[in-house]
Amino acid sequence: MDTVTTPPFDRLQRIAEDFAATEQRITDRLAIVVETAAELRRQYRAADKRRGGPGSADARKYALGSVLVMVGLDGVSDTALLGLIAQAARRGL
Repeated sequence: MDTVTTPPFDRLQRIAEDFAATEQRITDRLAIVVETAAELRRQYRAADKRRGGPGSADARKYALGSVLVMVGLDGVSDTALLGLIAQAARRGL
């Protein structure tokens, strides 16, 4: 039986190449993690500045706007709609 032996230098070179490839994979994944963490930090800092947060006037406006879209009034002029609602309110309807 013929056994193939790898010289020690070749084995060390293969180990070094494997180590370099592993290091590159770790570096690539770390870059993704750092980028994701930075984006999460940005979103966290902006959360209280966002429009339409719970209880805000914008949230109520967005809710009303979504209802108008659901009933097919998304193409109606907002000024005309405001006029109709205001006129009805003035007449007590």
